Amino acid sequence: MQNQTSTAAKDLLAVLALFAAALAVKGMIVAADRVINPDGAIYIAAAEQLARGHFRASLAIYPMPFFPFLLALSHWLIPDWIRAGQALSTISFALILPPLFFLARDLFDRQAALAAGLLYLTLPVFNLPSADILREPPFLLCMITAVWAGCRALASGQLRYFAVFTLSALLAVLCRLEGLLMPAAFLLAWAVACRRQPAARPALLQGGLLLLVFPLALAATWWLGKVCAWPNFNRLEEIGARLGLEGGGHGFLYTYQLVTGSMKKLQQTLPGGRLANNLLEVSRHYAPLIYLLGMAEMFAKAVFPTTLILVAGQLFSRSRIRPPARLFLALLLGGYLVFILLLNVNQNFIVERLFLLPVLLVLPLAGRTLAAWGRHCREKRKTVLLVAVGLVFLGLPLGKTIQKTGGEETVLITAGHWLRDYGQQHQFVPAYNDPRLPFYAGRLEEIATCNPRNRELISQLSPQVDFLGFHLAKRKAASLPPIDGFVVQRRFTGRRHEVLFFSRSSRPSSPDAK
Repeated sequence: MQNQTSTAAKDLLAVLALFAAALAVKGMIVAADRVINPDGAIYIAAAEQLARGHFRASLAIYPMPFFPFLLALSHWLIPDWIRAGQALSTISFALILPPLFFLARDLFDRQAALAAGLLYLTLPVFNLPSADILREPPFLLCMITAVWAGCRALASGQLRYFAVFTLSALLAVLCRLEGLLMPAAFLLAWAVACRRQPAARPALLQGGLLLLVFPLALAATWWLGKVCAWPNFNRLEEIGARLGLEGGGHGFLYTYQLVTGSMKKLQQTLPGGRLANNLLEVSRHYAPLIYLLGMAEMFAKAVFPTTLILVAGQLFSRSRIRPPARLFLALLLGGYLVFILLLNVNQNFIVERLFLLPVLLVLPLAGRTLAAWGRHCREKRKTVLLVAVGLVFLGLPLGKTIQKTGGEETVLITAGHWLRDYGQQHQFVPAYNDPRLPFYAGRLEEIATCNPRNRELISQLSPQVDFLGFHLAKRKAASLPPIDGFVVQRRFTGRRHEVLFFSRSSRPSSPDAK
């Protein structure tokens, strides 16, 4: 009993130390970063409407109200919207450490859990977004908590773990729709556990009753969206559209068909395009494999090359995860990667943030390898080698984090302040390609987007819009052709980006335009 108390105390101290270190690292990143991410402006605008009690207006800006609600709650404690959002991201990222630690400890041992926590502490992919206002931090927190509680529930059958799993998974779905993969993977693992563990079957069946919360919650969401006629509230139909399972009347994987069809037309215009085994024909034939290779490269960059070596090291390890947890984790990780692949194929692009959960799920494996190598160095009294292992697998990712911290261009802030002053003297109907422009101008009600390359959209906006604001990379700004009926009103130049403001030709240009 005394040993168990001592072990629990050591675990608690380790978790608190890791949590404090995470807050320190992420706090320094927040202090060095001044410009928020584009989505952050949208979330703040939705949260501000929610804080005023304008629920419909909030849904019109962003249709999933849970994250704006969390942001509004943070703003109640921290009056500054940007700092409130950054605090929400930072604390959520730091709170991931306790469930990650206990998950790795349950799967392997305390040393593996500590190593997994240290790896999480140093990886840039979990540090750099701390200064952004994103749904991912609370989503990841809910998902990893659900994974830990789900593994505990399958192993012990205790009702309290089923309850924690259900609550965490439900909150994850409220953050991001792909959270629905969590109850789906758990349901399959639970059914297998019920069949293979006759002794634990009564407890598992009793806990499984809580899983009925998910279909009830989905039905309630659909009903609320229909009855209250809230704009964009029911996003369940969006799941199939995002995965390409239904293409809005265009057919299965419409975007994929559009891309490959365009490649086929281009193929006919190139040398050898009508002959066999030309580049575009091979690319079309192996397009899913090419997408998969691109995904593998993005995952390798997100997990960091040295951490990927640690994950691969588990392929040669004798240590194995116990069957219930192993099946659950395999189903979740495999299902999530299939989801990313379908999304990539249907959208023809993906973003690195989608790989945050897969990276998080493999950290216990990487921690197990790092702990084993560290233990080997200590047993052989190879101090130099132990230090080298620490520098390579912990120092390199931490160094990359430090290297990428700060240095953010403030041209957006400068341009936004000019727009605020300009708007006080002129009346105009604007459109922007970056929501941060109206955000920094204090014109949150104008958060709308307009792609500067879409000439048809600009012409459609022409009767109403008489002012355009574009935030572009310098290369794209230099190649931007003239826009009919508009002249450059003001230009702001940073190291890598430019902000261009256009007004109607009839409006006199600003005297300081350049």
